[in-house]
Amino acid sequence: MRESLVEAFADLSANGESCELDAALLVNVALDPSLDVAALRADIDRLMPDAEVPVWQHLSALGFKGDEHSYHDLANSRMDAVLARRRGIPITLAVLLVHLARQRGEPAVGLNAPGHFLSRIGMQVIDPFSMQVLPVGGDIEPAGPVDIALRMLNNIKQILTATGEQARALDMVDYQLALLRDTASPQKVALLMLEKGEYWRALGAPELAVGCYEEASDLSGDGTEIATVCRARIAQLGGARGSTLH
Repeated sequence: MRESLVEAFADLSANGESCELDAALLVNVALDPSLDVAALRADIDRLMPDAEVPVWQHLSALGFKGDEHSYHDLANSRMDAVLARRRGIPITLAVLLVHLARQRGEPAVGLNAPGHFLSRIGMQVIDPFSMQVLPVGGDIEPAGPVDIALRMLNNIKQILTATGEQARALDMVDYQLALLRDTASPQKVALLMLEKGEYWRALGAPELAVGCYEEASDLSGDGTEIATVCRARIAQLGGARGSTLH
């Protein structure tokens, strides 16, 4: 299943027709491979409000809001759980807002605001956590499907690392690497390879860790901060990998 998910994330990135909901549902599958994606899509589409009601007001009236009591619960990164509990974190709630607004023909995007994901529907900037309009001006970078998936997987890695589930966190890194397979930003890939090395080191697999550090260093280039960190890690682990038997 893991390998098929890696390819699914790569396909999401390569497919110009992918949308934010596609990204969020794929992340949901990464957490629960038994998910019935088609049924969940149908459940989400049934939330469609009447034409005259703003989407955020409609979702608020249905009880959707930010999860203030168990913010770091993995359920908040699963669209099926968000729908069932009517609670979520900003990014999963924003996906609902954007999808429903677009379905009825309104321009809508997620906004990659630092620290707190937002959405824009028409000319209104919405805080998905409170389902309120914000008096926000200026430019905030729009977030496409790949941005959504990367940021959701970052959230999941944080939770898994905090609970000591480094092996599952490693899978999330591989999904992120698949999303960036054709990226023009080797620094982003290098940073993920460094992170992958850290997980392997924590799991007691020094040779695998060193391999990741070497790749990260090569991608980042001599003299970069990533390369410096990687070389220090390699030295701590006793140098380069041993010879491989074929």
